Amino acid sequence: MFERFFTSERVFRFLLATGALLLVAIPVGIACFGLGFVIGENPCIMCWVERFAMVYLGVLLMMMLRYGVRTRYLAAYAFWAFAGLYFGLRHTGNLIWRDIGQGFGSAILGAHTYSWAVFVYWLAVLSLFFILLFMRK
Repeated sequence: MFERFFTSERVFRFLLATGALLLVAIPVGIACFGLGFVIGENPCIMCWVERFAMVYLGVLLMMMLRYGVRTRYLAAYAFWAFAGLYFGLRHTGNLIWRDIGQGFGSAILGAHTYSWAVFVYWLAVLSLFFILLFMRK
């Protein structure tokens, strides 16, 4: 039953659409609109790179939804997921050793925005694994 649930084309498209909307709406939406416009914080260059990579992942998921899962989209998704993970780890590695509770930027649910990027990109890599696992030929 569990295998039949994930091999359904309708469920697969629903999961792709939900993942794309959640990826763009939650991390990028909170960072750009919540922190940028409401609080008035200016992001650093590394934050912008991480946000752009998240937007690229969301656009690639929407392209997979519209045109189907193709090798070029999966390769681009894998590239941006691992590149974003690299950028997130590099950004976190630059700042986490100096963070003594005062933080660099606002904290969301107790974690600063540079550490949330690592979590989001690990989810992107995990979603790539599930796309490849349950994809039909």
